Amino acid sequence: MKKRILLLLAGLVILLGGLVLVAVVIGQATPADDPLDTGVENAFPALHGTNLKFERIRIPEDLAEGLKLIVVAYDSDQQIYVDKWLRPLEKLNEDYPQLSGYYVPLLPQDTSDAAVAILGGMTIAARGDRDRVRTIVVFTNVDAFNEIVGVSSGNDVQLFLLDEKNRIRWRGSGAYQYETLQSLEQRLAELTGSARLNPS
Repeated sequence: MKKRILLLLAGLVILLGGLVLVAVVIGQATPADDPLDTGVENAFPALHGTNLKFERIRIPEDLAEGLKLIVVAYDSDQQIYVDKWLRPLEKLNEDYPQLSGYYVPLLPQDTSDAAVAILGGMTIAARGDRDRVRTIVVFTNVDAFNEIVGVSSGNDVQLFLLDEKNRIRWRGSGAYQYETLQSLEQRLAELTGSARLNPS
């Protein structure tokens, strides 16, 4: 009986040690760089992040070609606003197939020590592989990012529409509003030279 208990305890210690090792490796591999101002007028800054499949992603360089809509949130309290944007933006993705959508939680660099817990929790909450690929967590200098893109604070969700050259061609902020969505649709129509595939 004592031998069984000792083996069980040894197994738990090894498992715990393995989990700590995995956490350290993922934490060290998670980028936490300053945003880079590309020097191009209206260009979205270069960021490094990790998607929920634990792949390192360069934003916007590694994103799909063509038009991109990036939704930026600054903390977990803003998730409710992101969720309310989700359905109308998914409909927009269907109606404009040349548009790719991404969700970028933008977190302070000093929280990267908790990257495993943050990424793990978000991965569990994700609805599937598509969400895991399109959600890219970035640990960076948030104030520097806001300064580059001309945002006064992180109090609101931000939306950025990028063209093929990664220049910001439209922006919105805050909770979902039909008028903001209409403004985005109008800009999309101008950039694509076409109306929605499935007007409602």
